[in-house]
Amino acid sequence: MEYNRLLLSAGGGIFSVAQQANQAKNVATVFIGLGGTGVDCLATLKTEINKRLKPDDPTAPIPSYDHIQFLGVDTDIRSKDIIGVTNFFSISMNDIRGTLSNKMAIDARYDLNWLRSSDIPVADLGLNGAGAIRQVGRMMLMDKSALFLEKLKSKIKAAKEGLGSPQLNIHIISGIGGGTGSGSFLDVCYLVRSLASDPAIGKFTSFGYVFLPDVNLTKQIDSLTAALIKRNGYAALQEIDYCMNFDHNGGKFYQEYAGGKKVAWDQDPVDMCHLISATNTSSDTIKNPYKYAQSVVTEYIMDFLIQPADQDKFGIMSQLSNFTAKVGVASSSVLRGTNLRYCTLGASCATLPLTEINTYLASHLFKEFVENTKNVKPNENDVKQLAIDTIAPTADSVADIYTKLFDDITSEAANTSFEAYDGAYQDLLPDNNGPFINWYAAQEDTKVAALTLKVESLIKGNDASLIEKIKKSLKRFICGDGDRIAPKGPKFAYQMLFEGSEFNLNNIISSLIVENEQKLTREQKQLEDLRAYYKESEDIFLDRSKRKMFDNDKKRFDDYETDMMNYASAKYSIEVYKRIANLLDTLQRQIREENDKFFAIFKRVMENLSSTFELNSNYLESMDHLDNSDSFYVPMMTINELKPAMNSAIKALNFDKMFGSFLNMFFDHPDKWIDENENKISKLVTDFFIGTAFEGFANKNITDFLADKYGTTNTTVLSNNIYNDYITELASKSQVLFPFDTGLTQVSSLGYIKHISAPTVSAEIQNAANSYTQIDANCEVNSSDLTDRIYMLNTACAFPLGSYAPGTDYEQVYFNSTDGFGNHYYEGERKGGEGKLLKDMIFKDWRKLPPLRPQSIIDINVPGPERMKEIVVNARNLYAKGREEGFIDEERKVYSLDDNLIAALEENVAKAAKILESLDSAAAIELDRLLSEIEKEKNIKPEYSGLSIYNLGALDEDSQKRIVLDYFTYSPVYNVIVQRSLDNKSRLNKIIDQYESIRKEAAEKSAGLMDKFMPAFFEPLFAGVFIFEGINIYYKKVLTGREEITKLTEMDDENKFWKIPVYQAFINYQRLSPELKEDIKQDYTAVLKNMNAEKKAYADELAKRLSEQTSTWVSIAENYDERKNIVRFIDNLNKSMQDYINTIKFM
Repeated sequence: MEYNRLLLSAGGGIFSVAQQANQAKNVATVFIGLGGTGVDCLATLKTEINKRLKPDDPTAPIPSYDHIQFLGVDTDIRSKDIIGVTNFFSISMNDIRGTLSNKMAIDARYDLNWLRSSDIPVADLGLNGAGAIRQVGRMMLMDKSALFLEKLKSKIKAAKEGLGSPQLNIHIISGIGGGTGSGSFLDVCYLVRSLASDPAIGKFTSFGYVFLPDVNLTKQIDSLTAALIKRNGYAALQEIDYCMNFDHNGGKFYQEYAGGKKVAWDQDPVDMCHLISATNTSSDTIKNPYKYAQSVVTEYIMDFLIQPADQDKFGIMSQLSNFTAKVGVASSSVLRGTNLRYCTLGASCATLPLTEINTYLASHLFKEFVENTKNVKPNENDVKQLAIDTIAPTADSVADIYTKLFDDITSEAANTSFEAYDGAYQDLLPDNNGPFINWYAAQEDTKVAALTLKVESLIKGNDASLIEKIKKSLKRFICGDGDRIAPKGPKFAYQMLFEGSEFNLNNIISSLIVENEQKLTREQKQLEDLRAYYKESEDIFLDRSKRKMFDNDKKRFDDYETDMMNYASAKYSIEVYKRIANLLDTLQRQIREENDKFFAIFKRVMENLSSTFELNSNYLESMDHLDNSDSFYVPMMTINELKPAMNSAIKALNFDKMFGSFLNMFFDHPDKWIDENENKISKLVTDFFIGTAFEGFANKNITDFLADKYGTTNTTVLSNNIYNDYITELASKSQVLFPFDTGLTQVSSLGYIKHISAPTVSAEIQNAANSYTQIDANCEVNSSDLTDRIYMLNTACAFPLGSYAPGTDYEQVYFNSTDGFGNHYYEGERKGGEGKLLKDMIFKDWRKLPPLRPQSIIDINVPGPERMKEIVVNARNLYAKGREEGFIDEERKVYSLDDNLIAALEENVAKAAKILESLDSAAAIELDRLLSEIEKEKNIKPEYSGLSIYNLGALDEDSQKRIVLDYFTYSPVYNVIVQRSLDNKSRLNKIIDQYESIRKEAAEKSAGLMDKFMPAFFEPLFAGVFIFEGINIYYKKVLTGREEITKLTEMDDENKFWKIPVYQAFINYQRLSPELKEDIKQDYTAVLKNMNAEKKAYADELAKRLSEQTSTWVSIAENYDERKNIVRFIDNLNKSMQDYINTIKFM
């Protein structure tokens, strides 16, 4: 196993906190990486942050950067290993094929109303991934959008924790050639935007980084995959360009997400959009372009994570402000109608390999250690001496260990000899031997107590314990002991304990256990005999009858006491052997435990470190033979150049003493490595080599190294050398990564934001950097806390996305493809989904997005994709027709015809047509009313849509026309509005034509009906039932106590013919209710029955009046479409009047 934090090839190594820069103050940063490319970039960023930025707590074993948070989003679960479990958000689905095939479930989800699931080739998909289909990648994010937002909120909260009203920056990084990043980039951008309304989040700035398709095309891929990347990439760029222009193209709308959350797509996806290619402005071939492009982005972002000397001048908000200003300046003098709100990046970096230097020194120290210890194994004498020194220091040999251990344990109060009874034996007779027994029992108790203390002191974990003595003795072997013993490492100790064939401490202890068991067994066998002897002597002493002749009390007591001593001593010896057995068993267990919990781990850690530094040595050796021209970093000094000095430093070391110190540090601080935590171990090792082993080398600054390289400390000479060897090369290598189509954008016309970052500690580098600013007015010098590098950042601003030179190739692939279902976010209404697409969305089919290049440079007469030509030609024709029909005015305002008004008119004309089918007297009146209403409604005029075609300023007329047409083509919503208006005008004309036809037919049919209704109207008019005053004609019905007036004429728009009152009254009379008509008829009949001279005179006067008005009314009738009916009515009116007078003359 190797430790990645110390492994150069994994982005680790030995680096000093003193050489790291401070984090930007009061700034919270969240990085979001989408898809494989985005996650790879996050991993590169994390590595560089660990190398270059001081952690929150430089003393902590695990470096933390709580105010910098990462969130990798991918369908590939392997990305979790790249970015870390807590930084990974999976959008994979268990059964993507099954999900897409479940049409009913998809149709039920409003957030998926754009998904053309039935058109996507489900069989070609994998089980869990997006299958390089953009709509699938989008669906997978949509499915977890609520969870994604919660995860993002937690990351933002963590980044802001502990800061006071911090500046919050969110960076969104993605490739666009696949399905995941390309399919989720815009949604993630707008989901991020939606958090601005959350009070807990507050204000923030978002930055987007788009790795263009050629970055991924540099990988080894087949032609089909390459075509897919081009097609996906071009579609994604079209969509980004469309959304980046919402301020001017009218394309704003709302998208619904999981849980009914509606998010406005009404502004740029990000505040600053960076486009990164794999090719620079000179179209140079860059080696290892994928890694190089990611290094450029990393270098750029890292600059804003470091606390600058001048926050207002070099902070990220200053960068955004400068970018906005550059775009504003460029936009005032454009020659084409395009969106210029893009930038691209260039960066270069000259580094002093401080991490490699420190790692080289550490690797070679380990190499020396491995060389010096690889064949060193403990011999028999080493093991025997360890056993003697720790278990029985007074022993002369291993064979003598047990005896000396036994003697040591039974020394002093715990000895095995008993003192004779000090009382008078006579007092024990005739039957009072209790004091005698108690005497020996008390001695045994005292000895056992002393024995217990002695054995416990050898067992328990203190300096006197055997295990501690063994550890202490092993430490001398592991770490060395001055000039007497060279450090041999933990493996040597491990071998002494267990692996040294028959010569190991474990075996020696086992042999001691066997010897002790034999002695215990032997003593236990003798104990019963000794007890029998003791009991027999006791009986004889206490019972004189059992004695032989001439025996006396003194002789029997002496025998009794001798047997008692032998018995008590045997009993105690057995206790000693048991305690020794326990001691040895415990010691053997303690050694196993100590080995498992300490020495074996110590050995394993050292082996891992040796393996890690061996790989580092190999890596550093390989660096000597690599061609650095493919590297993003320019080495200021190579390891090869530094080897003589570093090797001298290594040789100057007292190896045994230095590595002994290293091992002593580990031995004395197991808490820092015993849990085998890589971070703790790496911190411990780094601190030792930086702070102890190679402190002099590690703390040299960049100027010291350059002075060594150039062999001078003269400031002027050093500055000149730095300028010539590094500054000029950095300037050359910092070309932005974007190949421009010079037919659309000239590199010299771009706006540039550029600075050189120079270490504050080096006046010589500062001087060289300042010299460069004298010849490049765009460049400034930024002083940096970083002590190992000079870097140049170059941001080119204000150019159209269509000036991306490879885009012409992708354009051909994209527009010529015929299998593009699922390629765009929105592809019109899906089958069975009519009306379900967002209602406020005007432009719904993004497959009809215009090409990235402006129409003014597209020649439709040369060979090219027909689908692209169709979009361009259609836009040109629409613009011309729109201008011609008045839907685009001189001020570029776009007008539209109201769909609702036209629909209402169409509905009324349809009603009129229906009435006309079965026209009767009642219907004729309704038809007349309806036709009058239609007459007023039909004059629908274009209304200002609120949109105007973008125009940047006063240019010559030809330029104006070209730019306006570019912007019109560039804005599909305008195309939709004008096309819809043209369609509506055609529709309106058809409706009006139908109306005219109905009106004409209605007039003809109404003529016959007039004859039927005229007598019923004329009679009450002539008889004075209708009151005719001026232009007013009305009917007055007298009721009990009141009058009820019914007006037949009004001077308003409802009474179209009010200037010919009798005709208007006739029209209105027909609309009266049957009941009212009956009342009028009865009134007329009453007049006839009561005819008198006054009524006859009224008739004569009315006839005269009508005759006088006839010519005037006929003249007025000429102004009406119904003039024939009116004239006919007037003729009938006069004739009927005369007939009426003739009739009443004789009444």
